[in-house]
Formats: sequence, C-alpha cells, structure tokens
Amino acid sequence: MSNDIITDIITCIRNADMNRKGTVQIPSTNINENIVKILLREGFIENVRKHRESDKYFLVLTLRYRRNKKGSYKPVLILKRISTPGLRIYSNYQRIPRILGGMGIVILSTSRGIMTDREARLEKIGGEVLCYICMAKPIPKIGSRKNGRIGSRKQARKIPKGIIHVQASFNNTIVTVTDVRGRVISWSSAGTCGFKGTRRGTPFAAQTAAGNAIRTVADQGMQRAEVMIKGPGLGRDAALRAIRRSGILLKFIRDVTPMPHNGCRSPKKRRV
Repeated sequence: MSNDIITDIITCIRNADMNRKGTVQIPSTNINENIVKILLREGFIENVRKHRESDKYFLVLTLRYRRNKKGSYKPVLILKRISTPGLRIYSNYQRIPRILGGMGIVILSTSRGIMTDREARLEKIGGEVLCYICMAKPIPKIGSRKNGRIGSRKQARKIPKGIIHVQASFNNTIVTVTDVRGRVISWSSAGTCGFKGTRRGTPFAAQTAAGNAIRTVADQGMQRAEVMIKGPGLGRDAALRAIRRSGILLKFIRDVTPMPHNGCRSPKKRRV
C-alpha cells in the first residue's frame, strides 16, 4: 500500500467492483470513515461495518452491483482521484466541478471537515478536491424500448450548411465534406473512384471525386457551403467547377495552401 490513504481506498473499491466482489475491507482511519459515511449516505454502497482483527480496526464495505437478464456483470462505480500528494488541487465553492450534471459527487476536504460539493456550495466554503464518484451509465440495447427505436431505421440527419475541403496534390485529389463543427459527413478521392497511377492527379479524376462527395450531402439537404482549397494539384479548378454545378450556394472560397515565408534554409550549391 502507498502512503496516500485516499488513493488506497479508491483503488480497493474500484478493483473490488471490477472483480465482482461483494465486500471490500479497508483500514479504519478518520479520513476513511468520513469518506465511507458520505458514500453510504449518497447510496454508492449498501452497508458498512467495523471489524477488529489483531488489535487493528477495519471497515468492511458492502458494494452495489447489477446484472442484466443474461447474467453478465457491469461495474457500477466510477471513482477518480483528483488531488494527489504531489499535486494538490484546491477550489473555491464557485468553481467546484459538477460531475454528470450533478448525478455524481465531488468529495472535498474543507476547514469544516470532509463534505460533498453540494454541502460546500450551501456553506460557501472551498477546499481541496479529493476525488469524484459517480454511477456508471447503463448501456441501452439497440432496438429496445428505452432506446426509443423498435426496429426502425436510423433517419439521416439534415445538414443545411457545411464546409467542403479540397486537398489537391500532384498524385491525388481528396474532397471531404464536414458540418460547421468539423464532423465529417462524406468524403471521396480519385483513388476510391477507381483511378490508378498517374490518372489520379488528372482534372477529370478530381471532378469525379468531388461529384461523389457532394452527391451524399445533397441528399441530406445541404444548401450552403464554404470551400477550402489546399494544394497545387491540377484538380483544383475541376473540383471547384463540379461543386458549383451541384447547386450548392457557395458562401466564399478560400485558398488555405501553406506558403513558406523564407522557410527552411536552402541547400548549398553543388561544387563542380
């Protein structure tokens, strides 16, 4: 065991929960008793009792666990140490983090003892952020009633606005379409369209790749887009013409090709 008592108790509870142990035994100290009282009061453990063994006192915790209908085990608790002996983390009552929107708890060591984040906010006192504990979210089955879908197909999301990235090199042209947050919706390249060898860098290959990438987002209702062109390849203009013919309104076209300003040092001239 290490010198950090709080890390020891968190590790013992986490390992017992992952290994399907119903009970776990930890040393009885003032800090451990206060933390265990909070866990019992918040409902993260079922029971606790004090056990004496060869003039030493231990706390025996009864853990909660759950099983699904098929009998497979799923861990219940998520525990993580925040402040460590090598790096102490303190916070005032206004900046105490919220775990899962208030579903979990943060345990703090304050001037009035060990308490949860809710108690610290009520009393308007801060302290050292020891750890946080929350319950693991159950994973719903696909097609179950809790998931909101019963055998229905997933509906395609509507994306009215997006960004089209064109990367044109001498060997290939890649067209990627994303939403405004940068999540990829569709992509295509000259290589995936069936072009091989030197034909991948031709304007016709770039035009075909752009048409395949735009066709998918056009079905999802994209009406406006921004275009980012990068690279010195021959497929730049051909890809842009294919995007314009698709009917999508282009807000602006920006060239984002990186340009060196003096750049790297040029090699020495060859002596002859």
